[in-house]
Amino acid sequence: MTINVLPDLSVVVKAPETIPYEKVVKKIKARLPWILKQREYFEQFLPPETPRQYISGENHRYLGRQFRLKIRSSKKDRVKLKGKYFLVCSQNKKDPDYNKQLLAEWFRQHGSIYLERVLGNCYPKLRKYGVEKPSFEIRPLKKRWGSSDPEKGIISFNINLIKAPIHCIEYVVTHELVHLKYPYHNKEFYNLLSLVMLEWEEHKLRLETVKF
Repeated sequence: MTINVLPDLSVVVKAPETIPYEKVVKKIKARLPWILKQREYFEQFLPPETPRQYISGENHRYLGRQFRLKIRSSKKDRVKLKGKYFLVCSQNKKDPDYNKQLLAEWFRQHGSIYLERVLGNCYPKLRKYGVEKPSFEIRPLKKRWGSSDPEKGIISFNINLIKAPIHCIEYVVTHELVHLKYPYHNKEFYNLLSLVMLEWEEHKLRLETVKF
């Protein structure tokens, strides 16, 4: 069995079909610190990411899936997910900043609805450990997917989190819920996180491997 981190930051795992899946996962978890270290090394050689232009033809992610952007002129602003496309009806079709704001507002609105649902599903697992159900907000966090304030009982989520796969979103929500009880990444924190989400390391690796 081999684990390789490629220069494009992808992780390739090769194993004989005779090796049980559980054993493969266990090996990946054991090598997680090395995997993350290798990714950090290769990250310095990647070309800078091309800024979004918010024009027709661009790909944008939602819940881990890619959707093609279509921008049309309209007398009324509207954003709609239709099939494999983000359809942006804009009063200022040729203004990228204007279209960016329209799409950002769509992500904020739908992110709020979806995160409220995920929070409602994840919270019951933590309630019996003395975690109070928090309120939450969505805002543009620069370097974090989420942050928590145990004293105020508030969790902040990155507006871009809604672009990640569903299991990754559930991981971030659970991670921040655990922080309401254990603010620091200590042994107690990871023990509780592992108790309520067995595969959190896989979701964390996925979240850190793919750019959203």
